Amino acid sequence: MLKYSPDFFDLCYYKTDTKIMLGDHVVFSKWFGFKKVESRVCYIPGVSPLHKVMSDTEKSSLWAITDGPKDIIQMLYVKDDKFVSKRIKFVSRAEDDYAGLLPNESVF
Repeated sequence: MLKYSPDFFDLCYYKTDTKIMLGDHVVFSKWFGFKKVESRVCYIPGVSPLHKVMSDTEKSSLWAITDGPKDIIQMLYVKDDKFVSKRIKFVSRAEDDYAGLLPNESVF
């Protein structure tokens, strides 16, 4: 189990120095880039309250973005990674107090 702290999650958007933060507005490309989904970063290990289905180890963990109003997409984060997939594009920072994924909220 990893120790939760904001310093654990040090991941940036593809080929940028823009660090991923809870509540970020992003666009996620699906279906070989033909479908683009407006999403938000809803779970970050070490920042968000621990969720029962977001497993982790010393070297990896899961982070997540929204996929529509009720679903999420879980993403693997390996501590050695510097960037997320180029399918995720940063749009803007959150301007509200976004709670993200709550500890008992369903992810399916």
